Amino acid sequence: MKLLKSVNIDHVDHEVLISDEVLSLKEAKNKGISTIAIDPKGILDLSLAEYAVESPESIDDDYIKKVVCRKLNIPLTILKTDRLSLRELTCDDYTKVELSQASLGSDRYFEDKDTFFNYISITYRFFDYGIWAVEDRNTGDFIGLAGLYFKNDRERYFLSYFIMPEHRKKGYAYEISKAIIEKTYKNTKPAIEIKKGNIPSLKLAEKLAKYSKEMLKYPIDIFRLDML
Repeated sequence: MKLLKSVNIDHVDHEVLISDEVLSLKEAKNKGISTIAIDPKGILDLSLAEYAVESPESIDDDYIKKVVCRKLNIPLTILKTDRLSLRELTCDDYTKVELSQASLGSDRYFEDKDTFFNYISITYRFFDYGIWAVEDRNTGDFIGLAGLYFKNDRERYFLSYFIMPEHRKKGYAYEISKAIIEKTYKNTKPAIEIKKGNIPSLKLAEKLAKYSKEMLKYPIDIFRLDML
């Protein structure tokens, strides 16, 4: 089979070839066209396509958009709220992220530039979830970080959020965290960790848990850590 689809990203149309034919995938790749291989038996050369799926039924418009963004290194927009936009981080964000981490001390998201760049190149592509950039929709200003991280010892995802000090007390942390839970809870079942003594974060977590239980019928687990 061979199916050519088109997706519009930032007002530009991009073609995507969906096929189980080796020759077609090779030709499309040589032309710079994004490719998705249909490979139910797992026997195709994975270098032929950006992504491979077992069945075309698993491909929707969002999936096609993701494939193009991965190929062209365009950050995916994860979601939007009334005031905020959540998108994937890029290498160009490093300076802003580093400045935002200045007040975090040992709780930094990224240890150094290499860690940051490796995170971007690996985490989004292979896991689809991660820590994302929070921006003001009206101004485009970078105002913080939010997203999900996975803890192997608990075998589950946890919600994380950090709003830069100059943008706090505007309800941004609740607004973006609520939106992340709404979008991801069915697949990730996220929980929240709160350090001992962090009263603002505990109040926010309890507010999120109340909303999630009442509106989504999903009771969020809140873990209180003994460390300060």
